[in-house]
Amino acid sequence: MSLKIETLNINKEKENNDFIIPLILKAIEQHLDANELKALLRGCLKITLVTWKDEYSLDLLHYCILHNNIVALLVLLNQGCFKPPYRPAAWPYLHLVACLGYASLISTIIQEINFQNEACMLDWDVHKVYILPKTNAVTSVLIENFKDQKFTPVDIAAIFQHLNCVELLLDFWQIQRSNSNIHVVHNTRNSSSYLALACKVNSPSALQLLLTKYSEKKEALECAIRMLSFDCVDIILRQMDGQAVKKAFQGMNLFHVTFTYSCCLTDQQYEAMVETTKVLIKHNQNVNSMQPSRTFPLYSILSHSLAGIRMEECFHFLIDNVSILLKAMADPNIDEIRMEEETKDSEESTAFGRQPYSSAVNCLLSNIAVLKRNESFTQIAVKSIDQYSYYCIKLLLKHGADLLHTGKFSSFSRNEGSLTDVYHHGTSLHLMMSTRPIGQLSFSVLRLLLHSGINADACGAWSMSFYVEAIKYALNILPLSLWSQSITHPHSVTPFSDEDLKCFIYISKFMSQSSLVGAYKEFLDAVEFFRALAKENNILEITERFYFENNQMLVQIIKQYDKVTKEPWTLQYCCSNIIWQHCKRKKKSVLALPIPAPLKVAGMFSHKKQDLVDEKVVH
Repeated sequence: MSLKIETLNINKEKENNDFIIPLILKAIEQHLDANELKALLRGCLKITLVTWKDEYSLDLLHYCILHNNIVALLVLLNQGCFKPPYRPAAWPYLHLVACLGYASLISTIIQEINFQNEACMLDWDVHKVYILPKTNAVTSVLIENFKDQKFTPVDIAAIFQHLNCVELLLDFWQIQRSNSNIHVVHNTRNSSSYLALACKVNSPSALQLLLTKYSEKKEALECAIRMLSFDCVDIILRQMDGQAVKKAFQGMNLFHVTFTYSCCLTDQQYEAMVETTKVLIKHNQNVNSMQPSRTFPLYSILSHSLAGIRMEECFHFLIDNVSILLKAMADPNIDEIRMEEETKDSEESTAFGRQPYSSAVNCLLSNIAVLKRNESFTQIAVKSIDQYSYYCIKLLLKHGADLLHTGKFSSFSRNEGSLTDVYHHGTSLHLMMSTRPIGQLSFSVLRLLLHSGINADACGAWSMSFYVEAIKYALNILPLSLWSQSITHPHSVTPFSDEDLKCFIYISKFMSQSSLVGAYKEFLDAVEFFRALAKENNILEITERFYFENNQMLVQIIKQYDKVTKEPWTLQYCCSNIIWQHCKRKKKSVLALPIPAPLKVAGMFSHKKQDLVDEKVVH
């Protein structure tokens, strides 16, 4: 019996709804006053008002918007209908208002339902049936292109050419961001602020519409670059002349700003950085710009500091940026340090965000070492850094990086974890060895350098604490950099490992006998000096661990030196050295020789046939 009564009540309610809802819709359409509408609403349950939908999933609040009826909209909202967390099944309310251009409704909806400038996909059949008859602003052909895209309310207002709605929505976005302390925004309504805000919300459509009214683009360009809004950058650069562009960022080139000051916290933002680089190339921005000092684009991307994202997620985006610059003829052999010294550049000490570098390879190796200093990195992260370094160097070599170049480079300190103002001199091999105190060397990268033309015999000048003589040979920097660190920072000593010994032995294979003799003497002189220093100053246990006979690694190094300097070289080894020097220390030149494969292997000081194929990064 009770089931029949319940069914009867449901049927009566349905009949009542079928009668009341059309009356409510008619009242909304005819803009009846609030009292008449409230009288109708009293005959209908709140849940019925909220759950009713038409065939396109539009609800009663949608109909209030379609008929631009702010009275009906407020009556429904005051009844507690359609308030958060309720979400409409069809078009979000703010999107619909923006599409129709009803600016008077925007404030009410934002204040009552909250402002969310979310991008979402829209049902364009709703536009065809309900909106197109009211406004013929956008053709059906254009609508067809929108079907798979997401749009924010700002985008929609701009697409349908409602400039006043765009400005109003941007004002509310600015207020919301300011109140939440997420981002510092403009608090004045001047001509440049709207253009900049369009870039901040990354709405190219809004930017294009606003440019029909406002002309000052400098602030907008600066904002678009920082936010990596590459489509906005494209639009602005199309309308700015070269002199106007140079006024942005106090004359810094836009590549440097993109790589140094932009917001990169996600892989999507790193992808946007790549697209921004492409846009700058498209608009003929100079990839070899060197003024002001320390803003050369290639070195700015190679010295880019990670922020909020792991290297394994973003390194391919960094490589893409490097590749784009190199293909656009960026020079990997610019010596910023030498140029500053020659020109006595008054800006060299200005804080533009990074150190100067003497070559692209030096820049990369310097910053890879600093990245590795982060002791919280997992082994996977460190391997990703090595991968990035390896493939980046291959790319630089492909585009003419000169490994024979000798230049200045800065000191490293494990405690500081950054470059200091003290310069050493040498090849990229000297620099790489000097980074050992703050990070393990990559054998794959070392092998790549040695197989690609770097001169292991080259002399440089590397200084270390307490020792008046400069170390000339890169081979000796590897152990001495660690052992020198033990004196200045005894509690942060990194042991000389088996992997270090492997690198030491491998470098020695690519040196001539005369250089090895000189290097051995240099090494023994340094060891004797520190032994004497230890005895004289009673330093000490830590120093003794490195410079006295009970150090097994010291024994191994001396054993290797004895082997390559005191024992006669075999005829094959002598020939290998001659072949290697004749081929300018390049693996590809050895492989091109018209000789049997075993001799090619010997020519590369190897007993492994796999050295004949391209190296792979060690995983």
